Amino acid sequence: GRRRSRTAVAPLPRAKAGAAVPVAPPAGAVNFSGKWELDLSRSDSQEPMLKILKVPWVARKALAKAKRTIIIEHDGMEWTETIITAILTRTRNLPIDGSEVREVNPVDRSTIVSRSTYEEKGQCISSTNEYQDGITTQTISRYLIEGGETYMVLTKMLVSGEVQAESKMYYATAS
Repeated sequence: GRRRSRTAVAPLPRAKAGAAVPVAPPAGAVNFSGKWELDLSRSDSQEPMLKILKVPWVARKALAKAKRTIIIEHDGMEWTETIITAILTRTRNLPIDGSEVREVNPVDRSTIVSRSTYEEKGQCISSTNEYQDGITTQTISRYLIEGGETYMVLTKMLVSGEVQAESKMYYATAS
């Protein structure tokens, strides 16, 4: 088989021994708590990203048109999101202090290493997911826009350090 170079992807920054781990959000940080419904008409297709992640064709087609609701509970340095679709409901807990969270990839059962932090003076919650293949990385940047009425998620898929797919998903406040 073909050998893959593992040197192209920069490792996630690691806290140095004795380095301070943030214990509180930056002053003026946005609180993302709420219930959000995907606006499919405004959002980009997820298919190129799902293809990179080796999601089967049938699942990609189903997800392309699926209604999606996200419930976010954001309390300081803790983030819990529950994603609800017709196919599945999934809850994730993410500390926003840069600490490592290991998860199992639902597609191929490999390990994903994730870290989340505040960015842009607390106006963005950013996550970086490193996949077990050693060359695939996903970055997720979350924002509240339009006066807090819209939750926008910018996702980039990188392979060997190069952006291969990018999408914006827009969610409107849900009742």
